[in-house]
Amino acid sequence: MSPITVPQMSPYESYRTLGAYLSPLGGTIKAYKVLRIHSLDYATRIQSTTIQKEAALWSYLLYLLP
Repeated sequence: MSPITVPQMSPYESYRTLGAYLSPLGGTIKAYKVLRIHSLDYATRIQSTTIQKEAALWSYLLYLLP
């Protein structure tokens, strides 16, 4: 086995762990930005479709919420 180098991070940097972006100082700016990008992407995709209301609800529940 060879040793693995663990990078030293600034307390102001956020990094992804288990699907969430965390900062050692507790900042949520990075998480907010990532969630906003996903939300805007979903909104533009769902607006341009002609699916029924029930299908739109299921897509919201199964795609956006998780």
